[in-house]
Amino acid sequence: LLLARDLQLLRGGDHDRLAEKTTEVKRMLTSFLQKLKAAS
Repeated sequence: LLLARDLQLLRGGDHDRLAEKTTEVKRMLTSFLQKLKAAS
């Protein structure tokens, strides 16, 4: 995402929206992995 923004392949608003979604997915995956580790 950063590279695409720096190369002006993404508009600033698009980058911000995608960065927020990426952070949200990261949180969900981290939580999922923690639950898997706790269950084992």
